[in-house]
Amino acid sequence: MSEDQKPIDVEDEAPACYDDAVLNAGWLPQPESVSPEPAGHPPVSSPAAEEDAEAFLKSIYRSQG
Repeated sequence: MSEDQKPIDVEDEAPACYDDAVLNAGWLPQPESVSPEPAGHPPVSSPAAEEDAEAFLKSIYRSQG
């Protein structure tokens, strides 16, 4: 710290008092105003996906070989 800078004394600054208009300004979304999330699809595990993954891995291993 240089000589022209003085340390900040935290106790010098009193916490600010806010009135209800500031505290209840509504900057946080209200749950009823937020639309619900769309229903998700259940995960699909098909044998075709497993075969595709196996074919992909085999081609990768062949190209490294």
